Amino acid sequence: MTAGPLPRAANPFSTRFVRPGAIPYLFPTGLAVDTLLESFPPGARAQIVGPHGSGKSTLLTCLTEALKSAGRTTCRFDLHDGQRNMPPGWVKQACHAGADTIIVDGYEQLSWWNRWRLSRDCRRRTWSLLVTAHADVGLQTLLRVAPTIDDAQAVVARLLAGTEPLVGSDDVAECFAATGGNLRETLFALYDRHERRARGANNATVPSTPPRR
Repeated sequence: MTAGPLPRAANPFSTRFVRPGAIPYLFPTGLAVDTLLESFPPGARAQIVGPHGSGKSTLLTCLTEALKSAGRTTCRFDLHDGQRNMPPGWVKQACHAGADTIIVDGYEQLSWWNRWRLSRDCRRRTWSLLVTAHADVGLQTLLRVAPTIDDAQAVVARLLAGTEPLVGSDDVAECFAATGGNLRETLFALYDRHERRARGANNATVPSTPPRR
């Protein structure tokens, strides 16, 4: 008869640990959130540009909190693949919230017509507009994000702090290269590696009971 699996610690690469806002954005040397806010005054329209998995949403979450701390009222909308329109009633929602800044994550999903309408509505109400996109969409560029292997290693080190690590720097480098520098996919790949090794270690330590005679 074999005992059940032993309990093990949560995977440090689980969604709850790596989702935007769960870990802070790592700013390049010499740059901080306050510097970006100075470049985004009330009424401005700006973009954060970078490829998939580069940390745009994490940076946007950081900026959203900083804007709130600065006394600005934000209304954020997260768009997903194929979402060509802003959510129904978004203007009413923003007005009800008393927003002065509209934030759109995934702006490139919108059709050119709906981008124009969004810009028009923001101008009419003197709302600031802050968006993320994979390529230049014609707004002021607040920051272009492109994570490096050093960034990936720093993020992983933060996630592994206080744990018994089952992945190392070589794993990070290998996954980062395999995903083409996509930090989000790198963390997903490390999740899988951690799970496999945790299961292997768990199985190796499960005590067994000799069969009854």
